[in-house]
Amino acid sequence: MNETIPKKRDFLVPALPLIEEITDKAKATDVIEFLAKQRAGSTSTGPTYKVKVQRFNEGTVSEWIAVRKSIKELWEQNSITSQPDRIANICSILQGESLTGFEEKIDELTNVTLPDGTVTTVALSEVIIEAGLNAVAETIFPHRALETQKAWMRRGMKKPKELSFRKTASAVGRLNNCLPLFPGGSASDKFSTTEIVELLEWSIPKAWRNKFDLDSYVPTLHGKDRLIAECEAIERNSPKLDSGEKPASKSPVHKKNRGSVKHKGVDKSRDTKSYYCTEHGKNPTHNTEQCYVIKNKAAKSNGFNGKTLTKQSFRREINMMAKKTSKKKVLEMFATVIQAEHTKMSKSKKTKTRKKVLEDSSDSEESTASSNENHAMDIVTYDAEKANIEDNVKKTETDEETTYRKAIENLGAVTETK
Repeated sequence: MNETIPKKRDFLVPALPLIEEITDKAKATDVIEFLAKQRAGSTSTGPTYKVKVQRFNEGTVSEWIAVRKSIKELWEQNSITSQPDRIANICSILQGESLTGFEEKIDELTNVTLPDGTVTTVALSEVIIEAGLNAVAETIFPHRALETQKAWMRRGMKKPKELSFRKTASAVGRLNNCLPLFPGGSASDKFSTTEIVELLEWSIPKAWRNKFDLDSYVPTLHGKDRLIAECEAIERNSPKLDSGEKPASKSPVHKKNRGSVKHKGVDKSRDTKSYYCTEHGKNPTHNTEQCYVIKNKAAKSNGFNGKTLTKQSFRREINMMAKKTSKKKVLEMFATVIQAEHTKMSKSKKTKTRKKVLEDSSDSEESTASSNENHAMDIVTYDAEKANIEDNVKKTETDEETTYRKAIENLGAVTETK
C-alpha cells in the first residue's frame, strides 16, 4: 500500500466558527413544514405558527445543529413526550444514509441479543433516541469535535474584525449552547458565565487588554455586561481601526500641484541651478525649449501621432472604406496608389544615381586640373630656381672664369652654325 498519511493541521480548527456559514437556499421539496403551538402545552385549538425544517441527508455540522434545534422546538411547543411520536417526527426529517444510520442504531438498542442467543426487546426511551441522534452526528462531526471546539474557544478564538464586540459575545453564547449537541456532549460541557467572560477577554486585541490594565479593570471580577460596555467604549473611539480600514498616515498628503512636478533621482540639497518651464514652472532639470511634454504636444498638433501602419490597421482602413463602396474597388484604388508610389520612388532613385555620377565625374576633372596646375607650377618653380642658381654662380665668378665661360659659349655657337 502506497497510501500517504495526510499531514496534521498546525492549529486547532473548530467544527463551528464564530461567523455562521451561509448555506444555499434549499429546494421546496427538501423543506418540510410543521405546525407548532405558540403557547407550549395549550389546547389543539390554540394559535399556531409554521416551523420550516430542511430535510437532512449527510449535510454539514451547521445544518445538523439547525435540525436538532428545530426538533427540540417542536417537542417543546407541541408537548411531544411519547417516544414513538418523537421517532416518527425524526424520521420525517432525516433522509438517505442519515435516516438509515438512525434506524439501525435504534434497532440495535431496542433488540438486544442475550448471551444464550435469545433476543429481547427493550422499550424505547429518551436515552435510546439520543443515542440514535448521536450515531448520525458521528458521521458528520470531525474526530474529537467536542474537545477540539472547547480547546479552540479557550486558546485560538479571536474577535473577527467584521464583527462588533457585542455581536462577538452573542456568537460565543451561541457556540456555548451548541456544545451539548456535539457527539458525546451534555449540558455539563457548557462554559460557565465566568468562563465566558474569560474567553471573551482573551479574544479581543492586546491593545484593548492593555487599556484595561491601565484602568485597573479586571473583566473576570465583573460581569459580562460590564465587559461589553468597556469594549464598546473603545470601539466608539477607534471606529476606523475596528472596521479594518488603514489608519491615516502621519505625514500630510498634499494635492498634486499642476504648476509643479516631482523629479525622481534629483537631490534638491545639492542642486543649485533653477530652470523655468511654461508647462511645469520652476524646476531643477529643464527649461521650456528642453521640455519633452511641449515637444510631444507640438508633434501631435502637426499630425504626427507616433503610430505606424500595421497589417491589422491597414485591413481596418480597407474595411472602413469598403462600407461605402465595394471592397474590390477599394483594393484596386490602393493598388493604383501603391504602383504610382513605386514608380515615383524608382524615378527618384535614378535621379539621385545620375546626380551622384555627375558629381563624381566633376570631382575627377577638378582633381585632374588641379594636378596639371600643380605640375606646371612645379616646372616654373624649377626654372626660377635654376636661373637663380646661375645668377649666383655668375656673381661669384672671377674675371678669368668669366672669360673662359664666354669662350666656351662662343665655341658652342660656332659649332651649331656649321
